[in-house]
Amino acid sequence: MYDYVIYKESLDAVKKAMKENLDLISMTPVKKFSYSIIEKVTDNIIGKGIGSTSTLSLLPSLVGHSVTYAQNYANSTGINIDINYVEGMKGEIVGQILSQSVPAKTDLDMLGSYPVVLKVVGSIKTTTPHPEPEPEPEPESNSNSNTNPELEPEPSNGE
Repeated sequence: MYDYVIYKESLDAVKKAMKENLDLISMTPVKKFSYSIIEKVTDNIIGKGIGSTSTLSLLPSLVGHSVTYAQNYANSTGINIDINYVEGMKGEIVGQILSQSVPAKTDLDMLGSYPVVLKVVGSIKTTTPHPEPEPEPEPESNSNSNTNPELEPEPSNGE
């Protein structure tokens, strides 16, 4: 996976390289290779340095910002945003953006009308203290099951 955006001007070079990799067109193989420990090795990025007359507008990270900031940004750039409010935790601020569905540094031209979904703190979860558990009732004693002779009930006079 790559983390760069291809300029429209360099797209032809990328297409050509892909066709060479798929053997759709023939390429000239490199027959010589030399290496010097003194010279720094650089990666060959296909299409790099071709064109770049246009500038890219990239989506910033909206995480940590306010909903108002995101709405102002959306209005100024023309992107669509959807807001999903969730219950926040202690230390988070109501209206703070927690996450966004589209990664930062995405080319805004590639978004089109696709909305950026923002997860926003709508309310703060309050913790209620747990009530103390009630003590369990002691089992009732049955006078017939008493085994201590000193606690035996005295017979009544009618017996």
